[in-house]
Amino acid sequence: MIRAVTCACRDSLAEMVRLPSGLQLVHCRACDLYARREAPAPRALELFYEQEYTRQFAAEQSGPRDNLQAHALRRIESRAARFRGVCDHRPGARRFLIDVGCGNGRLLELAQQAGWSVMGLDPSGDRNGKRRTGGIEIRQAAWPLTDISGHSADAIVFLNVLDHLPDPFTALQAAWRVLRPGGILYLRVPNGPFHLRLLTGRWSRMLSTMTVFHLYGFGRRSLQHFLTRAGFERIDIRTAPLSEGDAYANGEAGGMVRTLAKQALKVGYGLSACLGLDRLPWGPSIEALASKPEQAHGDVAHAGNLVDAGDGAGR
Repeated sequence: MIRAVTCACRDSLAEMVRLPSGLQLVHCRACDLYARREAPAPRALELFYEQEYTRQFAAEQSGPRDNLQAHALRRIESRAARFRGVCDHRPGARRFLIDVGCGNGRLLELAQQAGWSVMGLDPSGDRNGKRRTGGIEIRQAAWPLTDISGHSADAIVFLNVLDHLPDPFTALQAAWRVLRPGGILYLRVPNGPFHLRLLTGRWSRMLSTMTVFHLYGFGRRSLQHFLTRAGFERIDIRTAPLSEGDAYANGEAGGMVRTLAKQALKVGYGLSACLGLDRLPWGPSIEALASKPEQAHGDVAHAGNLVDAGDGAGR
Protein backbone atom coordinates (compact mmCIF):
# COMPACT_ATOMS: atom_id res chain seq x y z
CA MET A 1 0.00 0.00 0.00
CA ILE A 2 1.55 3.32 -1.10
CA ARG A 3 0.69 6.54 0.69
CA ALA A 4 1.85 10.10 0.21
CA VAL A 5 3.85 10.12 3.42
CA THR A 6 6.73 12.57 3.58
CA CYS A 7 9.92 10.88 4.72
CA ALA A 8 12.51 12.61 6.87
CA CYS A 9 14.66 12.80 3.72
CA ARG A 10 11.95 15.07 2.23
CA ASP A 11 10.75 12.51 -0.34
CA SER A 12 7.06 11.63 -0.39
CA LEU A 13 7.13 8.10 -1.85
CA ALA A 14 6.70 5.65 1.01
CA GLU A 15 4.98 2.37 1.76
CA MET A 16 3.42 1.03 4.92
CA VAL A 17 5.02 -2.02 6.53
CA ARG A 18 3.26 -4.01 9.23
CA LEU A 19 5.44 -6.39 11.24
CA PRO A 20 4.26 -9.60 12.95
CA SER A 21 4.78 -7.88 16.30
CA GLY A 22 2.16 -5.29 15.33
CA LEU A 23 4.70 -2.51 14.87
CA GLN A 24 3.73 -0.35 11.88
CA LEU A 25 6.45 1.38 9.92
CA VAL A 26 6.77 3.67 6.92
CA HIS A 27 9.46 2.65 4.43
CA CYS A 28 10.85 5.28 2.07
CA ARG A 29 11.65 3.97 -1.39
CA ALA A 30 13.90 6.93 -2.14
CA CYS A 31 16.36 6.56 0.75
CA ASP A 32 15.49 3.16 2.32
CA LEU A 33 14.75 4.73 5.72
CA TYR A 34 12.24 3.07 8.04
CA ALA A 35 10.20 5.19 10.45
CA ARG A 36 7.48 4.54 12.98
CA ARG A 37 4.08 5.22 11.48
CA GLU A 38 2.90 6.84 14.70
CA ALA A 39 5.54 8.76 16.59
CA PRO A 40 5.03 10.48 19.96
CA ALA A 41 4.14 14.15 19.91
CA PRO A 42 7.19 16.45 20.05
CA ARG A 43 6.39 17.68 23.56
CA ALA A 44 5.94 14.11 24.81
CA LEU A 45 9.37 13.25 23.43
CA GLU A 46 10.91 16.28 25.12
CA LEU A 47 9.44 15.31 28.47
CA PHE A 48 10.60 11.70 28.11
CA TYR A 49 14.21 12.67 27.47
CA GLU A 50 14.17 15.40 30.11
CA GLN A 51 12.64 13.28 32.87
CA GLU A 52 12.61 9.54 32.12
CA TYR A 53 15.48 8.57 29.86
CA THR A 54 18.22 9.09 32.42
CA ARG A 55 16.27 7.26 35.12
CA GLN A 56 15.78 4.22 32.90
CA PHE A 57 19.20 4.00 31.25
CA ALA A 58 21.68 5.85 33.49
CA ALA A 59 23.32 2.65 34.75
CA GLU A 60 24.02 1.43 31.22
CA GLN A 61 25.62 4.77 30.31
CA SER A 62 27.78 5.14 33.42
CA GLY A 63 30.53 2.75 32.29
CA PRO A 64 29.39 0.08 29.82
CA ARG A 65 29.54 2.57 26.94
CA ASP A 66 33.00 3.92 27.71
CA ASN A 67 34.45 1.73 24.96
CA LEU A 68 32.13 3.40 22.44
CA GLN A 69 33.21 6.87 23.54
CA ALA A 70 36.88 5.99 23.23
CA HIS A 71 36.31 4.35 19.84
CA ALA A 72 34.47 7.41 18.49
CA LEU A 73 37.32 9.71 19.53
CA ARG A 74 39.90 7.40 17.94
CA ARG A 75 38.00 7.45 14.65
CA ILE A 76 37.76 11.25 14.70
CA GLU A 77 41.43 11.75 15.56
CA SER A 78 42.51 9.22 12.94
CA ARG A 79 40.70 11.14 10.23
CA ALA A 80 41.94 14.50 11.53
CA ALA A 81 45.52 13.22 11.36
CA ARG A 82 45.00 11.63 7.96
CA PHE A 83 43.58 14.64 6.18
CA ARG A 84 45.13 17.34 8.39
CA GLY A 85 42.33 19.74 7.57
CA VAL A 86 41.18 20.27 11.15
CA CYS A 87 42.77 23.27 12.86
CA ASP A 88 45.68 23.51 10.41
CA HIS A 89 44.44 26.96 9.40
CA ARG A 90 44.50 28.19 13.01
CA PRO A 91 48.03 27.85 14.43
CA GLY A 92 47.98 27.29 18.17
CA ALA A 93 44.19 26.97 18.37
CA ARG A 94 42.54 24.13 20.28
CA ARG A 95 40.22 21.92 18.31
CA PHE A 96 36.56 22.24 19.32
CA LEU A 97 34.30 19.17 19.68
CA ILE A 98 30.54 19.13 20.32
CA ASP A 99 28.91 15.95 21.66
CA VAL A 100 25.17 15.95 20.95
CA GLY A 101 23.34 13.83 23.52
CA CYS A 102 26.48 13.58 25.63
CA GLY A 103 25.04 11.41 28.40
CA ASN A 104 27.42 11.23 31.34
CA GLY A 105 30.04 13.32 29.54
CA ARG A 106 32.66 10.60 29.26
CA LEU A 107 33.51 11.39 25.63
CA LEU A 108 33.97 15.04 26.59
CA GLU A 109 36.44 14.04 29.29
CA LEU A 110 38.42 11.87 26.90
CA ALA A 111 38.47 14.56 24.23
CA GLN A 112 39.56 17.22 26.71
CA GLN A 113 42.40 14.98 27.90
CA ALA A 114 43.44 14.65 24.24
CA GLY A 115 43.66 18.43 23.88
CA TRP A 116 40.22 19.33 22.55
CA SER A 117 38.04 22.18 23.71
CA VAL A 118 34.63 20.58 24.31
CA MET A 119 30.94 21.23 24.84
CA GLY A 120 28.16 18.73 25.46
CA LEU A 121 24.42 18.96 24.89
CA ASP A 122 21.86 16.79 26.63
CA PRO A 123 18.13 17.36 27.20
CA SER A 124 18.17 15.68 30.60
CA GLY A 125 17.99 18.30 33.33
CA ASP A 126 20.02 16.50 35.96
CA ARG A 127 23.12 16.51 33.77
CA ASN A 128 23.29 20.28 33.53
CA GLY A 129 26.37 21.68 35.26
CA LYS A 130 27.51 18.33 36.65
CA ARG A 131 30.82 18.38 34.82
CA ARG A 132 31.79 22.02 34.64
CA THR A 133 34.93 21.31 36.64
CA GLY A 134 37.94 21.05 34.39
CA GLY A 135 36.39 23.37 31.85
CA ILE A 136 33.77 20.92 30.57
CA GLU A 137 30.44 22.53 29.74
CA ILE A 138 27.27 20.46 29.45
CA ARG A 139 24.21 22.41 28.42
CA GLN A 140 20.66 21.26 29.02
CA ALA A 141 19.55 21.66 25.43
CA ALA A 142 18.51 19.78 22.34
CA TRP A 143 20.05 19.93 18.88
CA PRO A 144 20.12 22.07 16.82
CA LEU A 145 21.13 25.09 18.85
CA THR A 146 20.38 28.51 17.44
CA ASP A 147 23.17 30.31 19.29
CA ILE A 148 26.13 28.42 17.83
CA SER A 149 27.70 30.26 14.94
CA GLY A 150 28.52 28.61 11.65
CA HIS A 151 32.00 27.24 10.97
CA SER A 152 32.79 27.04 14.70
CA ALA A 153 33.32 23.32 15.45
CA ASP A 154 36.01 20.92 14.29
CA ALA A 155 34.06 17.77 15.18
CA ILE A 156 30.47 16.89 16.06
CA VAL A 157 29.35 13.57 17.54
CA PHE A 158 25.90 11.93 17.46
CA LEU A 159 26.44 8.70 19.41
CA ASN A 160 23.15 6.77 19.46
CA VAL A 161 21.23 10.01 18.97
CA LEU A 162 20.17 10.53 15.35
CA ASP A 163 17.41 7.90 15.37
CA HIS A 164 15.84 9.56 18.43
CA LEU A 165 15.48 12.98 16.77
CA PRO A 166 12.14 13.97 15.20
CA ASP A 167 13.90 15.55 12.19
CA PRO A 168 17.26 13.87 11.56
CA PHE A 169 17.86 15.59 8.22
CA THR A 170 17.58 19.05 9.79
CA ALA A 171 19.96 17.86 12.52
CA LEU A 172 22.55 16.87 9.91
CA GLN A 173 22.11 20.13 8.00
CA ALA A 174 22.71 22.02 11.25
CA ALA A 175 25.85 19.98 11.89
CA TRP A 176 27.12 20.84 8.40
CA ARG A 177 26.51 24.53 9.09
CA VAL A 178 28.29 24.52 12.46
CA LEU A 179 31.32 22.53 11.30
CA ARG A 180 34.31 24.35 9.91
CA PRO A 181 35.41 23.42 6.37
CA GLY A 182 37.16 20.07 6.74
CA GLY A 183 35.31 19.40 10.01
CA ILE A 184 34.40 15.85 10.99
CA LEU A 185 31.04 14.26 11.81
CA TYR A 186 30.84 10.95 13.69
CA LEU A 187 27.56 9.17 14.28
CA ARG A 188 26.42 5.77 15.49
CA VAL A 189 22.89 4.33 15.21
CA PRO A 190 21.18 0.95 15.51
CA ASN A 191 21.31 -0.89 12.19
CA GLY A 192 17.66 -0.74 11.12
CA PRO A 193 17.73 -3.56 8.53
CA PHE A 194 19.47 -5.86 11.05
CA HIS A 195 16.80 -5.31 13.69
CA LEU A 196 13.97 -5.63 11.18
CA ARG A 197 15.33 -9.03 10.16
CA LEU A 198 15.13 -10.09 13.79
CA LEU A 199 11.50 -8.96 13.93
CA THR A 200 10.45 -10.73 10.74
CA GLY A 201 12.66 -13.82 10.56
CA ARG A 202 12.04 -17.42 11.51
CA TRP A 203 13.20 -16.89 15.08
CA SER A 204 11.49 -13.54 15.52
CA ARG A 205 9.58 -14.52 18.66
CA MET A 206 12.73 -15.60 20.47
CA LEU A 207 14.93 -12.78 19.19
CA SER A 208 12.44 -9.93 19.39
CA THR A 209 13.82 -8.90 22.79
CA MET A 210 17.10 -8.02 21.05
CA THR A 211 15.57 -5.50 18.70
CA VAL A 212 16.05 -1.76 19.03
CA PHE A 213 13.86 0.60 17.04
CA HIS A 214 13.34 4.19 18.14
CA LEU A 215 11.81 6.76 15.78
CA TYR A 216 13.84 5.69 12.76
CA GLY A 217 15.70 2.67 11.42
CA PHE A 218 18.80 3.71 9.49
CA GLY A 219 20.85 1.40 7.30
CA ARG A 220 23.88 1.96 5.09
CA ARG A 221 21.82 3.21 2.16
CA SER A 222 19.74 5.68 4.17
CA LEU A 223 22.76 7.06 6.04
CA GLN A 224 24.62 7.50 2.76
CA HIS A 225 21.58 9.27 1.29
CA PHE A 226 21.11 11.63 4.25
CA LEU A 227 24.78 12.53 4.61
CA THR A 228 25.23 13.12 0.91
CA ARG A 229 22.17 15.35 0.67
CA ALA A 230 23.31 17.30 3.73
CA GLY A 231 26.56 18.10 1.90
CA PHE A 232 29.09 15.75 3.51
CA GLU A 233 31.86 13.89 1.70
CA ARG A 234 34.40 11.14 2.46
CA ILE A 235 31.55 9.10 3.90
CA ASP A 236 32.72 5.89 5.59
CA ILE A 237 29.93 3.62 6.91
CA ARG A 238 30.66 0.35 8.66
CA THR A 239 29.60 -2.00 11.44
CA ALA A 240 30.13 -0.40 14.86
CA PRO A 241 31.58 -2.12 17.92
CA LEU A 242 29.15 -3.24 20.60
CA SER A 243 28.86 -1.62 24.02
CA GLU A 244 29.88 -3.53 27.12
CA GLY A 245 26.41 -3.22 28.66
CA ASP A 246 22.84 -3.94 27.60
CA ALA A 247 20.28 -1.24 28.32
CA TYR A 248 17.35 -3.31 27.12
CA ALA A 249 17.66 -6.64 28.95
CA ASN A 250 16.17 -5.34 32.23
CA GLY A 251 16.41 -8.75 33.85
CA GLU A 252 13.63 -10.16 31.69
CA ALA A 253 13.28 -13.79 30.67
CA GLY A 254 14.91 -13.00 27.35
CA GLY A 255 17.87 -11.43 29.10
CA MET A 256 19.96 -14.61 29.00
CA VAL A 257 19.30 -15.06 25.29
CA ARG A 258 20.31 -11.45 24.73
CA THR A 259 23.48 -11.85 26.78
CA LEU A 260 24.61 -14.96 24.91
CA ALA A 261 23.76 -13.45 21.54
CA LYS A 262 25.62 -10.26 22.39
CA GLN A 263 28.74 -12.17 23.40
CA ALA A 264 28.62 -14.03 20.09
CA LEU A 265 28.24 -10.75 18.22
CA LYS A 266 31.23 -9.28 20.07
CA VAL A 267 33.38 -12.21 18.98
CA GLY A 268 32.07 -11.82 15.45
CA TYR A 269 32.84 -8.12 15.43
CA GLY A 270 36.38 -8.68 16.66
CA LEU A 271 37.05 -11.21 13.91
CA SER A 272 35.42 -9.08 11.22
CA ALA A 273 37.44 -6.01 12.24
CA CYS A 274 40.67 -8.00 11.96
CA LEU A 275 39.68 -9.19 8.48
CA GLY A 276 38.36 -5.82 7.32
CA LEU A 277 34.80 -7.14 7.15
CA ASP A 278 33.53 -4.48 9.54
CA ARG A 279 33.14 -2.35 6.40
CA LEU A 280 30.04 -4.44 5.71
CA PRO A 281 26.94 -3.30 7.69
CA TRP A 282 26.15 -6.72 9.15
CA GLY A 283 25.99 -5.95 12.89
CA PRO A 284 23.34 -4.56 15.25
CA SER A 285 24.81 -1.02 15.08
CA ILE A 286 26.49 0.95 12.33
CA GLU A 287 28.67 4.05 12.41
CA ALA A 288 29.45 6.76 9.91
CA LEU A 289 32.39 9.11 9.63
CA ALA A 290 32.03 12.04 7.24
CA SER A 291 33.66 15.37 6.51
CA LYS A 292 32.50 18.80 5.49
CA PRO A 293 34.24 19.79 2.24
CA GLU A 294 37.37 21.82 2.90
CA GLN A 295 36.31 24.35 0.28
CA ALA A 296 32.76 24.70 1.66
CA HIS A 297 31.43 28.24 1.93
CA GLY A 298 28.15 29.65 3.21
CA ASP A 299 25.44 27.94 5.20
CA VAL A 300 23.83 26.00 2.36
CA ALA A 301 24.81 22.34 2.15
CA HIS A 302 25.69 21.39 -1.41
CA ALA A 303 25.11 17.72 -2.20
CA GLY A 304 28.15 15.83 -3.34
CA ASN A 305 29.87 12.67 -2.25
CA LEU A 306 33.29 11.14 -2.24
CA VAL A 307 33.10 7.73 -0.60
CA ASP A 308 36.15 7.24 1.58
CA ALA A 309 38.14 4.04 1.72
CA GLY A 310 38.04 4.26 5.50
CA ASP A 311 40.19 5.22 8.45
CA GLY A 312 42.10 2.61 10.34
CA ALA A 313 41.35 3.71 13.90
CA GLY A 314 39.27 1.40 16.02
CA ARG A 315 40.78 -1.77 14.62
